[in-house]
Amino acid sequence: MITVRMSTQGRVTLPASLRQRMDLAAGSIFTIVALPDGLKLTTVSDCLLAQRSLDAIAGLVKARSIGTTRSLLEFDAASLNQ
Repeated sequence: MITVRMSTQGRVTLPASLRQRMDLAAGSIFTIVALPDGLKLTTVSDCLLAQRSLDAIAGLVKARSIGTTRSLLEFDAASLNQ
């Protein structure tokens, strides 16, 4: 665990060893999320990766097809007739 202190201007300096290990440089952009037990600091590139739409990652995993292929409309109609 690393302990840092906030300056009177609200700035927090990340230690050089942490910046090097996380490949951070001047101008790196972060999001800060307030959690019940503290703050979560995340680099923006990680946030964008987590927010990618399903359309962007569709087809990355291939699975063997089982059964009959149906459209979404057929599935919804079938679930209403139970």
